[in-house]
Amino acid sequence: MKTIRKWIDESDVYMLILGGRYGSIDEESDLSYTELEYKYALSKNMPVFAIILEDSFLFTKAALHGRNAIFEKENVDKYETFKKFVMSKIIKKADDISSIKTIIHSMLNSIIYDDEYILNGWVKANEPLNNLHALSDDVLYSLTTNTL
Repeated sequence: MKTIRKWIDESDVYMLILGGRYGSIDEESDLSYTELEYKYALSKNMPVFAIILEDSFLFTKAALHGRNAIFEKENVDKYETFKKFVMSKIIKKADDISSIKTIIHSMLNSIIYDDEYILNGWVKANEPLNNLHALSDDVLYSLTTNTL
């Protein structure tokens, strides 16, 4: 959990995509790591949003991969409680892959242009760019192209 918290601390935005499974359980808290991450991100007062996969999308996936691969079978009550909690926050529902992309784009745009949040980005504005030599040619090209 320490590493996960560090990654969240270094992030500008936390996005959850909630499917049909609850996830691996942390022995200490008896909650899923996903739930712990989500609640930690909320506690940081950072921009947080969730995409909840519609049942129709999950049933389509289950038809291809089997019900047990897509839907929670062991911790159904915990999953339902967590899903209800997530649904009480900022969420969007997705019924296919393309709608996930659209939602991410829309939500990130609204966060970027919200004056309430100060986002640092991938290369933090408060850190000097003294490691340009360590960046790949593709990253350098992208940085210069997008800047110009």
